[in-house]
Amino acid sequence: MEWNQKAVLPEELPPGTEVESWRVVERLGVGGYGAVYRAEHRERPGDFCALKVARRPVDARAEREAVLLLNRAIHPNVVRFHACFRWPLPHEGFLCILMDWVPGLPLHLWAETLNPSFRELADVGRKVALALAFLHSHDVLHRDLKPEHIILRASDGEPILLDLGAGWYEGANTLTHSPLPPGTLHLRSPEAIRFLLASRNNPGARYHCAPTDDLYALGVCLYRATTGHYPFSPKDFDESLSYRIAYLQPLAPSALNPRVPRALSELILRLLSKRPEDRWQTGEALAEALVAAVALGRPKDWEAGIFEWEELPPEKEGDAPRRCIRRPEWPRQPDLFSAPRANLRPSPAARVPRRRRREQPQEIPPQAPPRKARRVALVAGAMLMLGVALPGAWWLGHTPPRPHPTSQVESGQEVAPEWPRLESGRAAAPPRVETIPAAVAPRAALPEEDASVKTPHKSLDSTLPKVCLGALAATHLACASPPVRPTPPAEECPAGAREAMFDEFHLAINALHTAVFPYKERKPIPVQEGLAQMRIPGDWEKLPHNTFIVGRLYFAEGRVHGRFTEARLPDGRRRPVCFLLTVGYERGVEIKALRGKDTVEIFPVADVLVVERFE
Repeated sequence: MEWNQKAVLPEELPPGTEVESWRVVERLGVGGYGAVYRAEHRERPGDFCALKVARRPVDARAEREAVLLLNRAIHPNVVRFHACFRWPLPHEGFLCILMDWVPGLPLHLWAETLNPSFRELADVGRKVALALAFLHSHDVLHRDLKPEHIILRASDGEPILLDLGAGWYEGANTLTHSPLPPGTLHLRSPEAIRFLLASRNNPGARYHCAPTDDLYALGVCLYRATTGHYPFSPKDFDESLSYRIAYLQPLAPSALNPRVPRALSELILRLLSKRPEDRWQTGEALAEALVAAVALGRPKDWEAGIFEWEELPPEKEGDAPRRCIRRPEWPRQPDLFSAPRANLRPSPAARVPRRRRREQPQEIPPQAPPRKARRVALVAGAMLMLGVALPGAWWLGHTPPRPHPTSQVESGQEVAPEWPRLESGRAAAPPRVETIPAAVAPRAALPEEDASVKTPHKSLDSTLPKVCLGALAATHLACASPPVRPTPPAEECPAGAREAMFDEFHLAINALHTAVFPYKERKPIPVQEGLAQMRIPGDWEKLPHNTFIVGRLYFAEGRVHGRFTEARLPDGRRRPVCFLLTVGYERGVEIKALRGKDTVEIFPVADVLVVERFE
């Protein structure tokens, strides 16, 4: 008997379709490899099950899930397996899996609909952690844990884990040919993302998940349940989202939702640590930590509902008043963000008040020589300085003038003169796009130095770094450090920017969008100070895809900052704008490496913040 595979669409089975002894009642959901239906037994009315039908006749993920549920994942908090078979033909049909039908809400909707207490949420987290511990002890990894896969059973409130199609067990074959296993990007661990970025030139590399990957995903689920938001928005551009997960510290849950007990907030942040060794290593240890946090906390904090209730008027006259939770809003101001935690280097901007800020020595990125080598370099440079520069100064009979207060900082590091202001009385149109390099922009022309700091001879401050670099070139040690410049003064946006951004493009103040520097590979790119452009990889409201924004880059506070003043649309039109280069709401982007005195490397994907004024 032959059958037409295209005539059967597993994701579109209409109600009433008979599959073996079961009749389809309704579709519950469709995933990448299977569709799930609620089905009723034809001879036992009221006997329901969940019927998952693979979307392809040969599907390793469906077979993987059947093996796991049948042999290895037998636990009260894991969905129960009943049977599997092929349909409509026993040898060539689609693989079907019969499981318990679990009426209830996924974790995030349970939290937002019923608004349980933090104590109840902690108990759910404890049970999920113990279920993961059981799986891990049997050499099983879930690998795709997310709120939609944790169902709170309506009958007793027990959390039930679903969807083990991406799961792994000892001896299982790989499911994909990519470096990472199947999964959801915004729930992947930082170490998995870093592995993906590091293996871009090694197509045969394969990432091996660990229990700490599952525990990180559980941390993301708890973050979503306690705040109404993910640590990093899944709507973000993939490149930007990957960078945030791999390197940036999320905002503390208690900073988003002040109702979250401090112990729970810190526990979730530890689950989201960038290094797997900083998380709990087992589900049992996490469960014990949750119990301890509740036991040692103030009862009233843990008995409080997760969210505040908001009373709503009745939909029509005579109905009872309604209420729903008030989801915390994501902060729109940079100063609402907490300083980075210990596993990220805090930027000087997060530690020093913005006004009257003094430049601080910036920590050298990981590519720099080790501390001992730097000390050797500094000592050698100092010795050469005393042996070369001081006799030269004596021979010249010249005493260097007292530096201008604005040209140096207390650290003794030389800084450039004040940054030239961008044009604010007009649209500030830079040169044509084709004259601006893709990544390395021309260095900005700096104004003449103040006459009070000019000398007829080179000062020691400008001579010694060159002496140091020349003397240490043979040992491959550098005296270079991230370029330091003063923060440019505040200034108004170009004329007409407000009208263009708000009226024409419908952009909101303090809204974050993603932009990219032109690049060929997903790795840091070199940039210099001066003119630069970025491309918009998707529509920003009414600002279309493939628009280029043009402005200037400058180095300040050990980061690369940018002010963009013009948008060049695909149809050739130019509009004045007012955008700041950021990562999240932190001004500027991190320097990943030093290329030389005037060139640094940064990640090519960043955020752009819509502002009313350059501060």
